[in-house]
Amino acid sequence: MTAGRALLVAAALSFPVLALQAQEGAGKALLQVTVNTQVRGQLVVELTEDGDVLLPEQELRGLGLVQLPQGIAGGDGRVSLRSLAPGVQFRIDEQEAGLQITAAPELFAAQQLAFGRRSEHEVLRDARNALFLNYSLDHGRGDGFEYLSLAGHAELGLRWNGWLGLSDFGLQADVLQAPLVRRLSSLIYDDQPRLRRFTVGDLYATSGEGGSGLILGGLSFSRSFAMSPYLAVSPAAVVAGALGTPSHVEVYVNGILVAQEDLQPGPFEFLDLPIPSGAATTELVVKDAYGREQRITMPSYLSSLLLNPGFQDFGYSLGFRRLALGESSFDYGEPAVLGYHRLGLTRSLTGGFRFEADRRLANGAATAAFTLARAGELNLTLGVSGSSEGFGYSGSLRYLYSGHSLGGSLSLDAYSSGYATLARPEEDRLLQARLALGGHSRRLGSASASFGWTLAQDLTATPNLVCSYGRRLGRALQLRLGFNARGGPEPTMDGSLAIDLLPRKLETAASLEYQAGLQSQRVGGRLQKNTPRGPGVGYELEGAFLLPRDAGGASAADIAVDLTADLQLALPWALLEAGYVRSDALDLFRFNASGGAVLLDGSLHFSRPIEQSFALARLEGVRGVRVASNGEAIGRTDRRGELLVPGLAPYAENRLSIEALDLPISLEPAAIQLYYAPPYRGGGVVEFGARTVQGFYGRLFWLEDGKRIPAELAGLALEVRGRTVQSVVGRDGEFYLEDLPPGRYTGRLFLEERQGSFQMEVPRSAEPQVDLGDIDSR
Repeated sequence: MTAGRALLVAAALSFPVLALQAQEGAGKALLQVTVNTQVRGQLVVELTEDGDVLLPEQELRGLGLVQLPQGIAGGDGRVSLRSLAPGVQFRIDEQEAGLQITAAPELFAAQQLAFGRRSEHEVLRDARNALFLNYSLDHGRGDGFEYLSLAGHAELGLRWNGWLGLSDFGLQADVLQAPLVRRLSSLIYDDQPRLRRFTVGDLYATSGEGGSGLILGGLSFSRSFAMSPYLAVSPAAVVAGALGTPSHVEVYVNGILVAQEDLQPGPFEFLDLPIPSGAATTELVVKDAYGREQRITMPSYLSSLLLNPGFQDFGYSLGFRRLALGESSFDYGEPAVLGYHRLGLTRSLTGGFRFEADRRLANGAATAAFTLARAGELNLTLGVSGSSEGFGYSGSLRYLYSGHSLGGSLSLDAYSSGYATLARPEEDRLLQARLALGGHSRRLGSASASFGWTLAQDLTATPNLVCSYGRRLGRALQLRLGFNARGGPEPTMDGSLAIDLLPRKLETAASLEYQAGLQSQRVGGRLQKNTPRGPGVGYELEGAFLLPRDAGGASAADIAVDLTADLQLALPWALLEAGYVRSDALDLFRFNASGGAVLLDGSLHFSRPIEQSFALARLEGVRGVRVASNGEAIGRTDRRGELLVPGLAPYAENRLSIEALDLPISLEPAAIQLYYAPPYRGGGVVEFGARTVQGFYGRLFWLEDGKRIPAELAGLALEVRGRTVQSVVGRDGEFYLEDLPPGRYTGRLFLEERQGSFQMEVPRSAEPQVDLGDIDSR
C-alpha cells in the first residue's frame, strides 16, 4: 500500500465519511458495504458531487452482482450505481459509515441444489472371476405314498473378465429318450458406463408394450438403466424461485418436509426432489432475513413412463425362434427380429417406435407418451401389420391419473380383422376397453373398481367387473372385501370377505376368508411365515371347505376339503422343502432340495441358490462372526473367516455388516459395515479387516515423603519410538494402554502444577492383556 493510500484509509477510519459533502466536491471513502442485508466488508468507493457512488466493475461483481450486463463500466472501469436503477438501489449511512445496496434477485448467481438419488457412502465395486452352480431336485409321491416323479434342474454360471456365461439344464428321470435337456444358454456383457447390455445365445426378445415377446437364439443389444440405480431417468420436478435476502427455505411435498436449506440472495433451483409420480403439491416456506414468512404452493404432475430429454431406451434382438423349450436341447425355427426404441424429446413428451418381423409377417407401431399439464398422462400407439394375407391396423389410447389419494385409468384398444403380431398370428379381439378407479384414506381405507369390456371379431361381447375394498381395523387386523363378475357365454360371479392378522412383532401372518359364487361356497384359513434369508424355518398352512351353493341341504359327502401344507428349512448351504396337497380326495407329497456352490477367489463355498449377485464377506482367520445383509442375518464366518452372502441386488448399494460382539477382545475390526455394489450375477470379496489389539495395564503412583499416592485423574504421556501416547489415569491409579512394542520407555505424569516422570518396562508377550504392575513417578 502506498503512503498516500495509507493516509486515505487512516482518514476514512477517523471520520464516518470522508468528503461526503456533495456541495464541496467529490471524494473517496472507506465504507462498510452491505448487500441485501449481508455485510460484505469494507471497500474504498468514490462519491460524486450529485450523490452517486462509483465502484470498479470487478469489485461490484465480487459483491455477488455477477449478472450485470456487459459494457456497463465507463472508460476508467468504474460503474455508476445510479445507472443500474431500478435493479439496484443504494443508500449511504453517514453515522455508520456504510453503503447499503439493495439489488434485484436476478442480478445474483443462480443457486442449484440437487437432491436426486445419490450415494452417501463409499461403495466397493469389486468384481472378480467366479464360477457358480445352482441345483434343484424335486420328488413327488401320490396316493399311498406311491412314486410319481423325479426331476432336477441345474444352472452353471461363469463370470470371467466382465463376461457372464449362463447355461441351465433340466433332468426328467422318467423320460428315457432324453432325460437331460439343455434349456437356455447365453453369453452376456454389460457396458456399465454406457448402460448397454450385449447378449449372445438364448434370450428373451420383446418389441415393447403392445408387441410380442419370444425366446430366440441369436443376438440382443439393449439399454439397461438398472446399471445406474441413482440415475434420474424420468423427468423430476424442478422447484425454483428468487430471494431478495438471505433466507431459510423449506420444501414440503404433500405436507411432508423433504428439503431445507439456508440460501443466499438470488435465483435458486431445487433439482431432483423426491416428489412421487403422479399429482403432487409442493409448498415452499421462505423465511427471509427480516423474519417474514412467505408460502408458495406449486402443483405438479410427474410420469414415471417418460424419459428425460435426450435419454434413450431401446432393445434390438435378432435370431431364430426357440422351439420345444424344455423338451429338446437344440430345436430352433425360422428367423425373427424384434425391437423398440424410445427417446425423451421434452420434459413432457417421449416418442418411440417398435417393430417385429419374420418371413411371413411384419408389424410396426409408433408410440407417444406425454403429460397433460397437471391433468394426468396419455399414451398413444398406432400400429400396422402386413402379411401375405393382407394388412391390418391397430390403435391404442391409455389415460392415467395418479393423485395423492385418488387415481384412475382408461384404456381403449381397437384392432382390424387383419391385424396380427408374432405372438398372436390371429387377433381375435376387435375392441377392448377398461376403466379403473381407486382411492385411499386413513380413516375410510382403500377401494378400487375396474370395469373391462371386450368385443371379439365375431362380435361376442365379454364384460368384466372387479371391485375390492380394504381397511385397517387396528394395528394388527385388516378387513378385505372383493367382488368379481364376468359376462359372456360362460358368466361367473363371486364375492369374498377376509380378515388378515398381521402382527408387527411376530413373523407369522394369518387370514380367514369366505367366498361365495354362483355354484359353490368356500370357507378357508391361512397361516404363513416367510422363510428368512439366513438360517431358519418358514411354513405355510392353508385349508378350505368347499360347500354347494345351497349348503342347507348338503350332506357330508357334498363337502370337499382342500389342504395345503408347506415347510421350508433354510440352511447356510441349502434350502429344503416338504409339501403336502390334498385336493379332490387325492393326496400329493412333494420334496425339494436346492442350493448353490460358488468358486470365488480360490475357495469353494456352498449356499442357498445363487439367483442374483453375491459377495464373499471376509474377516480373515476369525470364525463364528455373524454377518448381515441390509440388516438381515445371513450366517457366520467359517474357519477361514469367510461367508458367502447370496441374494444381493446387482449394481445397487448392499449394506454388509458384521457383529462386533462376536470378535475376540484382542481383535479390532477395520470396519463394522461396508457398502458393496456387485455386477449382474457376479460378485467379489468384501474385506472387513481386523488388527490384533494387545492391552497393557497397571497402576501409577506419586511418591511423596516415601509414601505412595495413587495418581488419580493425572495426565499420562509416554514417548514410544518417536510418537507420544497420551491417556488419563483412573481410579486407584489404574491405567490402560494398547499396542506398545517391547522396550523401556520414559513417561510423564501431570496434574495441574504437579509433574513427575517414570520408567515403564514393556515385556515381550503373546498374551492379549499384560499386567505391568505398580509404577512409581518421581
